[in-house]
Amino acid sequence: EAWNFGEVANNARGRNAIQANMAGTGIGSFNDRLRDAVRGGGPFDSEEGIRRSQGFANGLYTFPNDLNSGSEDEKNRLLTTSDWIRVGIAGSLADYRFVTADGSEKAGREIDYNGQPAGYTADPQEIINYVSKHDNQTLWDNNQYKAPYGATLQERAQMQVVALSIPLLSQGIPFLHMGSELLRSKSMERDSYDSGDWYNEVDFSYAGAAWNRGLPRQDKDGANWPLIESVILGAGNDANPDRAHIEYTLAQVSKLLNVRRDSPLLRLQTAADVQERLSFMNTGPDQIPGVIAFRLADGDGTALANLDPVRDDLFVVINGSDSPQTLSAPDTGFTVWADTSPAQSAAANAGEFLVPGLSVAVFAR
Repeated sequence: EAWNFGEVANNARGRNAIQANMAGTGIGSFNDRLRDAVRGGGPFDSEEGIRRSQGFANGLYTFPNDLNSGSEDEKNRLLTTSDWIRVGIAGSLADYRFVTADGSEKAGREIDYNGQPAGYTADPQEIINYVSKHDNQTLWDNNQYKAPYGATLQERAQMQVVALSIPLLSQGIPFLHMGSELLRSKSMERDSYDSGDWYNEVDFSYAGAAWNRGLPRQDKDGANWPLIESVILGAGNDANPDRAHIEYTLAQVSKLLNVRRDSPLLRLQTAADVQERLSFMNTGPDQIPGVIAFRLADGDGTALANLDPVRDDLFVVINGSDSPQTLSAPDTGFTVWADTSPAQSAAANAGEFLVPGLSVAVFAR
């Protein structure tokens, strides 16, 4: 996990396996930068601080909840944390450069993440990208804490897919928490390692997701009980996954897994390949908030080696906002390869790329 804390913090007992020391080792470490940007806030938030800290995938600025307003400060936080996601998409490379939220071009090592460099790897295999794991709330439970009460069950399932798409479409090693593709809940329990099957069950029949089986244990989450009760009442049945929405989520995640499997462009092996092939669109201070877009170039017609025998270019758009968005690019000839929107309405036409709200589209040519 490579966290820098406790008795070994800052190499207190000699050089050790913390994130800052991992470049060049070929050993992967967990990406908390991407995780926090997608989920919102951090793993130690509590009470109203959890709900107030929306993230890219659950409405920050673009779909504010009752504790937020879509303010300029929220927009600025979204643009800043979207750069953390971009660094993660680039394999968290310390030297990968792009135009950041303030309009300047920076390398990953120059982008701040809570006083640390956002990018710290020398090679894409040295980062493990995730948005949910054994510790802390499941992705579904985290999103229920933060989503607007007016969000429908379908929109909440789409938030899940948007969140999971980011590690799946990033350079590096994707890590999926078992059951996140099935809208897995632990009834809001934060730390369930010794809580038994009542909270930890994963239902592979797709009949349900263990949502709202009772308040989580007091010793783990007692301070959060008032907020949990408010979420349960405020969201109602829209927070309780059913078979149709579990199957929708599984189908979209499977689709994105197939995309990753089928194109080597999403599994680049070296920092040089990432530097040469990955480029971001929709960056800087004038970007459309809540939209991450990038292109991956193959070798046909360029000096690059040909890695993908089927496709010459990929154009990926992750729309975390709840509204359709259109991006313009000078490239034509793209068709939709994968579309997670319920109506399958993503489209590419003459350099215009349309992606519905809370959806992901992968275009290819």
